[in-house]
Amino acid sequence: SYTFEVFNIQKPTINSLGNDTTYCGNFSQILVTGNSTTKWSTNVTASQITVNTSGKYIATITNACGTVADTINIIQKPLPLVSIGNDREFCDSIELTVGNGIFSSILWNTNDSVNSILVKDGGIYSVQVVDTNNCKNSDSANIKKVCDYTVYMPTAFSPNNDGINDILFPLTKIKGIIIERFVIFNRWNQRIFESYNFAPNDKNFGWNGELKNTEQEVDSYTYFIRAI
Repeated sequence: SYTFEVFNIQKPTINSLGNDTTYCGNFSQILVTGNSTTKWSTNVTASQITVNTSGKYIATITNACGTVADTINIIQKPLPLVSIGNDREFCDSIELTVGNGIFSSILWNTNDSVNSILVKDGGIYSVQVVDTNNCKNSDSANIKKVCDYTVYMPTAFSPNNDGINDILFPLTKIKGIIIERFVIFNRWNQRIFESYNFAPNDKNFGWNGELKNTEQEVDSYTYFIRAI
C-alpha cells in the first residue's frame, strides 16, 4: 500500500498598497502586504517596507499556484520656498515680504493675503503660502519695536509709487536735530544718493530708489548719516 498527503494550496492573495499618493516635502510611508514572503521592487523580501522617496513600488507574492502583485506610485513635490527674514528690531515701520515665489494663495496672521505687509507694531508675524502644486509652507519672525535711537532709519522701503513707504529718509522723535549729511551707497560702494542740512522726518530730502532717473535693483544698501 502507498500513503500520500494532499495539500490544498490556494492562489496567493495580496493586500492593496493603497491609492497612488503625492507628498509635499520630506515624507515617510509604510507599505504593507502582511505576507513575509513578499518580494518588493526594492529587492527586499519582507511583509512591509518604509519608503521616503518618490517612485513606483511593486509588491509580488508567489506560490505554487501563481503570482499576484500590486503597485503604488508615490510622487514627492518640493515645498514652496518662503522666508520673511530673521527675528529683528525696528522703530518706525518695517516691510515683511514672502519673496518672489509663485503662489496660488498667501495668508498672513494679520489676515492679509498680499506678498508684502507693512508692520508698525511689534509681535510675532507669520505667513502661510500655497503653490501651484497645492503644497503648503510657512514662516514666522519675531519683530520687536525698539525706538531707543536719536536718529534711525527704516530697514526697508518700497519705492513703487503707491504712496506708501516710497521714500527712504532719516527719522527721529526728538526736536532740534539737523541732518548734516545723508548718503546712500550700493554694494559696490558707489555713492548713489546724497542730501544735506535738513530736519529728519522730511521725505523731500529722502531717496526714491533711483539713480539718474533709473530704478535701482532690490538689494541691500549702506547708508551714512551725520546729525547734530
